[in-house]
Amino acid sequence: MEILKKLFVVFVGLLVVVLALLVFRFFYLKGMLRFRLTGPEPTPVVSSLPASPKPSASLAPSPSGQASASPVPKGKLVRIDVDDTAAGMYNIDAKQGTKITLTLSVMSFNVSRGGLDFRSPLISTGLILPGSSKTIEFVASNSLVFTPYYANSLSPAPYTIKVNVFAE
Repeated sequence: MEILKKLFVVFVGLLVVVLALLVFRFFYLKGMLRFRLTGPEPTPVVSSLPASPKPSASLAPSPSGQASASPVPKGKLVRIDVDDTAAGMYNIDAKQGTKITLTLSVMSFNVSRGGLDFRSPLISTGLILPGSSKTIEFVASNSLVFTPYYANSLSPAPYTIKVNVFAE
C-alpha cells in the first residue's frame, strides 16, 4: 500500500511538470509572456493616418484661388512581429483604396532556418533575416493572403497573414 502511494505521488508530480511545460511552451510561442533575447516587445500596432491635412493659417491662396496643399491619402500603418510558427496579428482589415504600410519584423529567436520570405500573388517581400524587418506599401484594391516561406525553400510556415479589403 505504501508503494502505491509513492507511485501515485510520483505520477502526479510528473503529470504536473509535463502540463506546466506544455502551457509554458504554448504561451512562449504565442509571445504572451514577452520573453525576448534581444529587440523590442511585439508591437502589432494598427493606426490610421489622417484623412486630410488640417488647414493652416499660413496657407496663402494660389493664383487659381485654390489651396496649394493637396489632401493626404487615407492610410493604415501595420507592424507585425513574426517567427517560424506565429505572427503577432493574422488579419488586417482595410477599406478599398486605402494605402497600407506593412512592416514585417522577423524575431531574432524561434527562427531556425535563416529568415522568412512573405509571398502573395501580387507582392513578395523577399528574404527577411532574423532580427530585421522590411516595410512594403500597397493600395488595398483586393483581398490578399501573405504566406511566409522558410529561407530558400518552397515550404510554407504554418500560418498566413490576411488582408481583408471591403468596399466603403
